[in-house]
Amino acid sequence: MDTKKIFDETSRIGSEAAIERRKLEHLNKEWLRLISICPHEIVFKYMDNHPYKALIDGSYFCPACGKILDHLTVKQFNESDFHNSRVIPLTDLSLLGTKEVFQSIRKEVFDNMELYYNPENSIEELSLKMEDVLRDQQYDYYQDVALSLRRRKK
Repeated sequence: MDTKKIFDETSRIGSEAAIERRKLEHLNKEWLRLISICPHEIVFKYMDNHPYKALIDGSYFCPACGKILDHLTVKQFNESDFHNSRVIPLTDLSLLGTKEVFQSIRKEVFDNMELYYNPENSIEELSLKMEDVLRDQQYDYYQDVALSLRRRKK
């Protein structure tokens, strides 16, 4: 490919990238607008059980808008947008805040909105149901340490 063609192609690609960046900026603004008006009726509290995070109260996720508040203390939670939300704890699991975990929560809630958004259903019942859905997505820091120690011994 000669130099002129390279100039032409890089200019074309740069123009397309600029258009896509503007589209992405617009979508991000829309998402932020939705987050700002979301009532955060229910949020899920999760912990990843990393030994160094023992002092935090947890992380929180709103399945409706996707807002995440990470590693909060009780005081930070009480000052957050989620302070009036119905909190469904998932504290019997060790969960990393990954896209897959959040997608699983959103899908479960969307497929069962009448269950999760019904205030007559107990928080314990909702917690157990969601924990069953997420059980295979747990992360065990201690198992990873044990596995890495076994590999070193070989």
